Amino acid sequence: MILRNYYVWAKNSWAGVSKATASPENLIDVDGTKRAVLWNNSNNNTYASPNYSHSKLGVVAGVGTTSPKEDDYKLEEQLLTLSNVSISSNTVVDKDYKIHIIVTYSAVYTGETDTVISEVGITKDICDLNVSYATVLLTRQILASPIAVSNGDSFAFQTEIVLAPNSEDVLRNYMAWGAAAWAYPSISSPTPLGLYKTDGTACPSLYSNYYSGYEDTGYNNHIHTDIGMIIGTGTKAVDVTDYSLEEQVTDLIGGRTNVISVLDENNDIHITVTSTCMYTGEEDITITEVGITKSLWQARGNSSSYLMSRSLLSAPISVKTGDAITVQKEIVFRAN
Repeated sequence: MILRNYYVWAKNSWAGVSKATASPENLIDVDGTKRAVLWNNSNNNTYASPNYSHSKLGVVAGVGTTSPKEDDYKLEEQLLTLSNVSISSNTVVDKDYKIHIIVTYSAVYTGETDTVISEVGITKDICDLNVSYATVLLTRQILASPIAVSNGDSFAFQTEIVLAPNSEDVLRNYMAWGAAAWAYPSISSPTPLGLYKTDGTACPSLYSNYYSGYEDTGYNNHIHTDIGMIIGTGTKAVDVTDYSLEEQVTDLIGGRTNVISVLDENNDIHITVTSTCMYTGEEDITITEVGITKSLWQARGNSSSYLMSRSLLSAPISVKTGDAITVQKEIVFRAN
């Protein structure tokens, strides 16, 4: 089961909020400590700490048997008497643009008493507001086939998580970014994990060892969480592979964008983007399409804009030169 910690992490990755984030927006680490995970830097860019930290995944195993609940933050009874632990992960985006995170775990049991491994969880390291590192549990699963072990036994298991948006507005670019955020693929990641800039340029590399000693994903850990909005006059149906608007309007001045992100009691992530600007073009036009963009670092440290969502307005907006334009768009996202 994907836990609330994951949804908090995903929400904060999508859109930052101020330091005064309420406690429901905080992550809870495996020790039960609430972690404030957002800050604003000196350049007024908002960062989510989980994206500015070690991005490698971890796995924990235990002997608990109670059914997972979304508000779990630790295993029921984690097993600590282990050695020779090995963890590997593979991230795949399938033809339907769902993200598959496949994690393989192996270890040697060193406890003196025979036991049965029955629960597993996937963890992620974060850095909180106070630059204090912690581990958070993002998933918890009861094994369909528990593993009985004695002292000295080697054992292994594999677990898979499938992530998919529940909003038709979310594009392939978002899923590719989400895959990078979950697990660090190599520089040679195949095209299905690449992103496409709004000018159509492919950016295939998803991995960056940007700071020495860190296993960091370029998009994931060096990421402006700034969100923008673009508008256009296109009418083409939305396709998950869109990377730009059909016909973007650029004769605009005074653009201001406001972002509100809310995680509700059902763990649905609501991202509401409001943009206000003035149209300066000479011809009257009708605004029919809107896109939400995200400014991301690519592996070599260059920042570019990527289209994460595109939608057609149910009520097009007719404008002439000098008119003020206000557009609001909400995306609802739930990973599983």
